[in-house]
Amino acid sequence: MAMPAIDNRVTTVRETHECPHCGRVMNKWAVPQGPWPTWDNEFMYICFNDQCSYLTRNREFNYAEGRPGLTYRQMYDPDRNCLQPIPIISLVALRDGIVD
Repeated sequence: MAMPAIDNRVTTVRETHECPHCGRVMNKWAVPQGPWPTWDNEFMYICFNDQCSYLTRNREFNYAEGRPGLTYRQMYDPDRNCLQPIPIISLVALRDGIVD
């Protein structure tokens, strides 16, 4: 069962599309079509703020753990109404899928 604070965070993101970590509006991102359908929805929302604390904390953690270059952006899945990480290996990764 989810904690109330997490439920409130997801509700806020669903209504505003603002990243819960930095407050910037997340970009609508087209889910790429391919031979391995990971997600069945057409789009997600991803925080592309390169200064977002979620991204920078994960980058520092992964560097300390011996995984330099790997980090995560915050992603919101509107079909499942959930927040989840999406891994990236560079700050320009996934940007070509921004649709707004």
